Amino acid sequence: MFSKLKRGFTLVEMLVAMAIFVVFVGVILNSYTAIVRSQREANEYRAMYSEAREMFDYLTLQLRDGMVDYGFYGDGGVGGMRDSLVLISKDAAKRIYLTFDPIEENFHVKVNLFDGVNDLDLLSELSFGDEVKVKELSFNVSPVNDPYDSDY
Repeated sequence: MFSKLKRGFTLVEMLVAMAIFVVFVGVILNSYTAIVRSQREANEYRAMYSEAREMFDYLTLQLRDGMVDYGFYGDGGVGGMRDSLVLISKDAAKRIYLTFDPIEENFHVKVNLFDGVNDLDLLSELSFGDEVKVKELSFNVSPVNDPYDSDY
């Protein structure tokens, strides 16, 4: 008797197995690239929120530690706009210009030292990265007029 024991796979079985393997690898690669992409986006958002938090922390600190310069605020802000504010430090050693630029969608901080009579050279200008775009910012000060001015 002739024995017909054949071991191995047929060509059709090999093709089916390879097709299943290719589909499985494709699904895994697709999932991996999606995870890498979302991780990159999460890191970008994290950096943006960090810059925004830094900007608002600085703004909060300046607003708590400063006094409104009503000479600039009473006429509608710097250049007549309410999207800017000038603060004077409590020790009267510096003037802080907080300005929002709606065209560039950016928030600028300029700090000038002054001796009470003359402004000295610009000490520093802070900018908060290109990641943060400020769409709208306005300062509403209460009271609107200088409470220490005898004319009001």
